[in-house]
Amino acid sequence: MIPRRSRFTVAVGLLMVFVLLVTSMAACKKKEPPQEPVEEPTVEEPIVFEDGPYRQPVYFVKVVGDEVYLVREVRELPYTKDRIAAAIDQLVNSKPTTPGAMNVLPKGTKVLGSTVDEGVVTVDFSKEILQGEFSGEIEELAIVSIVNTLSTVPGTFAVAFTVEGKCDETVMNWWGHVGLSEQPFSLDLSRVMEPRIWVNGPQPNELVTSPMTVRGTALVFEGTVVYRVKTIDGEVLLTDFTTATAAAPDRGTFLARVDLPEELTGKGILEVYWESPENGDPLDMVTIPINFDDPAAAGSTPDTPGTGEPTGAPATTEPPAGSTEADDPDALTEPSPEKPEDLDLVDIE
Repeated sequence: MIPRRSRFTVAVGLLMVFVLLVTSMAACKKKEPPQEPVEEPTVEEPIVFEDGPYRQPVYFVKVVGDEVYLVREVRELPYTKDRIAAAIDQLVNSKPTTPGAMNVLPKGTKVLGSTVDEGVVTVDFSKEILQGEFSGEIEELAIVSIVNTLSTVPGTFAVAFTVEGKCDETVMNWWGHVGLSEQPFSLDLSRVMEPRIWVNGPQPNELVTSPMTVRGTALVFEGTVVYRVKTIDGEVLLTDFTTATAAAPDRGTFLARVDLPEELTGKGILEVYWESPENGDPLDMVTIPINFDDPAAAGSTPDTPGTGEPTGAPATTEPPAGSTEADDPDALTEPSPEKPEDLDLVDIE
């Protein structure tokens, strides 16, 4: 008969062995993927036209003095079956159009493959991805920039990384600061400071019916987002506002159901903006051409500039080989290179 103390010692020993086994097996084990959002007002979602171009949001790191944050740009890319590889190629090789924004993913980085499992996209990078040499804060934002960019791929709710098919200690260490211990990662717009507003719907030249759904994200004073609908000739049909889920200095999402006047025909314009608390002037206006009753015009070239981005915001198409021009011809002005002011500190007189 085994003495009670010996039995206890054996039990403790077996328990310790079990814990060690579980710990070693969990080194690359991913967290449970987040549940699909149920009633989020908006998500990142590029619109794909069958066998045609699509709009791909891309997030770059920007440094202004001691401030480091993300900026969102939009690329119009040709149709491809591998949108993950195309999105990463934009992060690595395309030149940001926002002043102060930069590429932080190492040159030569490629996507070797990707898999999708219950909404978690696992991207297998080439070894060059591990050659990043930046601070911990930039490393963190670089990871978020990849995740946010890939979160636009339909059905993606979280993103995880491997390198050359591995998820060992070197890979988990990433660039030596933040690492991948928290993967899979989910969409995080909290560090995106530019542009102030973008609209995910309706899309440019979309055929709209009443009620029209206007949705997007905003980083604005008191979360107040103003929208107005105009005829193509500039006549204002309606003006109203909605409130985002958060106010500056936080970014919130917004959604409004807009009852349109009856018997609208032809084309129109949707404008989305916020108003200056000092003088009421429209700020960071987004202009989107829409169609009231012309299905044949949906997807055609707009009569007026409009991209779902603020007027003058970066919205680019990759230039042909040998070309250096990457600016959208509809971009009217360049955004300010300075970090947006903290609007929650603005005094209202």
